[in-house]
Amino acid sequence: TYTRLGKAEKGSENVFVTDAGETNLPVNTVVDADDFVAANKQAKKEGKAEAKFRPIHAYSSTEEAIAAYADGAIGLHAPILVRYGKEVDGQVQYRMINATVGRLIYNEP
Repeated sequence: TYTRLGKAEKGSENVFVTDAGETNLPVNTVVDADDFVAANKQAKKEGKAEAKFRPIHAYSSTEEAIAAYADGAIGLHAPILVRYGKEVDGQVQYRMINATVGRLIYNEP
């Protein structure tokens, strides 16, 4: 968290750092804006880790997804795909929706 010091917020030369985060800047001090930007860029560069692949589970119905949760195959907040049917003009139309088991349980009739 920071507060810009100067006549105009955009382009001010100094920044008051209230929370250094991962930048290793001194807290509650006035720092040159260029140093602040450079420290943020360095922290972002160092913090990037290789992305980990997590497969998204897909289920044919809400009941199947809830059963998988009950068996411990997926967590309550895990992102999943569920086949969801809705009646439109007298015909049931199906779509794959992004959801979590928690949302499915909460929205159960």
